Amino acid sequence: MFSPPASPAAWLARRWVPAMLLCTLTGIFFGWIRVHGSAWIGVAGMIAGGAAGYGAGRLGDGDGATFWGFGQRFALALGGSAVYLAAQLLTAGALHGSPADTPFTWIGEMAQGGLRERFFSLGQTGGMVLHLYRGSLSGGWWGGFNFLDALLFAFLFLVSCGIGLSRKESLPPPSSSRCAIWASLALTAALVAGVAGAWHLAEGPYPSRFSPEERRELERLAGTFRLTERDGTALPRGRQELLRIRAAGFDTLEGRLEGATFTVTRRRTHFSGLLFRRDPATPLPLRLVFSPDGTGLYLKIVTFTLQGRRNVVFRGVREGLPQDSSPAGTLWVRRQDAAGCRK
Repeated sequence: MFSPPASPAAWLARRWVPAMLLCTLTGIFFGWIRVHGSAWIGVAGMIAGGAAGYGAGRLGDGDGATFWGFGQRFALALGGSAVYLAAQLLTAGALHGSPADTPFTWIGEMAQGGLRERFFSLGQTGGMVLHLYRGSLSGGWWGGFNFLDALLFAFLFLVSCGIGLSRKESLPPPSSSRCAIWASLALTAALVAGVAGAWHLAEGPYPSRFSPEERRELERLAGTFRLTERDGTALPRGRQELLRIRAAGFDTLEGRLEGATFTVTRRRTHFSGLLFRRDPATPLPLRLVFSPDGTGLYLKIVTFTLQGRRNVVFRGVREGLPQDSSPAGTLWVRRQDAAGCRK
């Protein structure tokens, strides 16, 4: 059971796959850290890369030289860094998001500069003294420092993997095996394609056919909903407000709140548009998600105050239904209470 793998397929199953799982777990852990604390730019990559690399090396200690050449370990490090970064950002996006969001919503808003994220890091400007850096990142700087964090992960993974292969007889000379290189390249390509495809399916435009069936589907969603807001900041706690929605086209809904109207266009998983108020203020971005049976919804409005940007999330139940009778609505309330809107 614990004998060294004798074939490339066995090595991939017993060494490469566990190494990628270690990278995934470290990414999930530091994704949770950046939601409940701050992003440990650089520090997280070094800690995670060192831990995952050492674990992968210890797992392969004693395998011999066949599959642990430098090229193999380098490919492991690069593939693991891509998995680590994807797991960390998707975890943070899922935990940051409101019930009206997908994990990609937060990532997209950060990359576009709409949100800022707190970070913590260590640096050395000269001598042996380490300096503590704190601040916030957004847009291109945010993306660049996340890429730097992934590079530091790959470097520490490569170093620690060699340390984990502690026995001299297991430290390999150059090897002709290339299975990790091809597997890591295939994984990285599949990861990029999968994330891009999932992003498109979650946030992309709806492929409308402008058919009568689509119009009837929108008319089924139309109606009057009672809105409540969990935090009690936009509405006094316990107060309800009516939202009236009607179909305005084959892929468009119009809504009316007290003192405001909006028009939203259908996307693949939600509706998005702008909220217009009676006063001549800037229109506010709006996102609308219905429950599968159409009896409940979540409405997210992006507001801008002196304290900065804030996302206000309303829960709506179709008029005529008890406030807590909708199974989908009850499930969503639990999800919001657990994850909240932490933007």
